[in-house]
Amino acid sequence: MEQKKDQGISASGNVTPRMMDKFFSLVSTIDDFDKHLDKISLFGNISVGSNITGQLTNFINKRLDKLPSVEKLLKVYDVATAKAQLTAACGDSEEDSINWKGATAAILCTRMFNYARHHGKGMSKDNIKQYLELILHPSFSVDQKFLMVKQTMSAGNNFAQILAGDPRMIKYLTA
Repeated sequence: MEQKKDQGISASGNVTPRMMDKFFSLVSTIDDFDKHLDKISLFGNISVGSNITGQLTNFINKRLDKLPSVEKLLKVYDVATAKAQLTAACGDSEEDSINWKGATAAILCTRMFNYARHHGKGMSKDNIKQYLELILHPSFSVDQKFLMVKQTMSAGNNFAQILAGDPRMIKYLTA
């Protein structure tokens, strides 16, 4: 039997995939993370240690577990609802830069691009146009918009054909 460290992980100090699987299996049984942070901390401290547990609780405290689903933003919601979801999550970088959440916007940028890159073939022309509308939404900074446009156009999917004719997209492509 290995001795347990103060942080709750094995004496070797390594967190194994099995430990992570056990931890996330335990956490997945919890319905409301906000109300049960003590339970999450207990599960984490005895399985993967306080470092990983702290990262998860920080993620929850910043309400990143409540971010809108990218699939819903692109395929389920209409454009107005999707934009409202982005504004609720990130704020508005142009109108209220003091309260704008740049880190949250960066997370959603990455998620949106990754979704488009991996699921682009299953997206309709309307979904791709909605993707463009969301990229250009003021929830994202100018730099984030620029990066998303450049990455999307270089991803080698059918987005380039549909989006290349939009003058707003051309602005970012020629910058």
